[in-house]
Amino acid sequence: MHTAAANLRRLAVLPVLGLVLVGTAACDSGDDKAATSGGTPGATVAGQPDPVATGSAPPPRSEPTQGATNKAPATVPKATAPATTAQLTGALLDKSAMPLAGFQIDGTDSAKGKDAQTAAPTDRPDCAVFTQEFTHTAGDPLAWVRRGYAGRSAAGSPTEMGVTLSSYKSGTATTLLASFDKAMAGCAAPFTVTQSAGPEKWAVTPLDSAPMLGDETVAYRVAVSGVQGAQPFARNVVLIRVGDTVAEFMYGPGTDQPDTTPYAPLIAAQVQKVKLQIGR
Repeated sequence: MHTAAANLRRLAVLPVLGLVLVGTAACDSGDDKAATSGGTPGATVAGQPDPVATGSAPPPRSEPTQGATNKAPATVPKATAPATTAQLTGALLDKSAMPLAGFQIDGTDSAKGKDAQTAAPTDRPDCAVFTQEFTHTAGDPLAWVRRGYAGRSAAGSPTEMGVTLSSYKSGTATTLLASFDKAMAGCAAPFTVTQSAGPEKWAVTPLDSAPMLGDETVAYRVAVSGVQGAQPFARNVVLIRVGDTVAEFMYGPGTDQPDTTPYAPLIAAQVQKVKLQIGR
């Protein structure tokens, strides 16, 4: 297990996954009708000629991606305020992106929004942030929305991915990811989480194979045991910060790595859509 902080909390690098451009298609033809915000791709100063159109300047550079395309990538806007519920909903991946991402939208879970939830108590206060993340209360987000996706792993077994987009006050998202980083090593030893059906044992280990997208990435696996009438299982969590928005990807059961198919394409497409719809 890697415990070095450099392996747990990674500063952003440019996206390197081949199907990142799926998110751009999702922006163009989403079935979510909620309002979104962001700058206009390719906008110029009013009353002045476009230097690209007149040939006086080369086209602006954009973030590189792998995979050939004939469509010019859109400019990533800069967010001016924490995203609203409507903006978060509009930034979720829609049906048009699913075939390429290897998942389908779970028909029983379409864009659930923030509601009153309480995290299960634990005997280790220093590990409480992990139980809070399961109820989307970690860091006290201003707004959050969730959508479920169903698919199959590379081995052909059923898998599911829950995607939650949360917005925070300025600086809070950075502090939140740091709190996961700090708690990771100490919560590798099993701790007790008391659910309504009875106590469970949780143990957290870092995932060093998470794609490094957005501004910051933290990833971990929660091994759960002691559940009455159930075998031990694992849930994998990837948190990617884009400005004051955090995209959470929770998938399982199983121990597949997040940089493998079908998880990596969906993660890349979702992060790209957050950048384009909400900004960074």
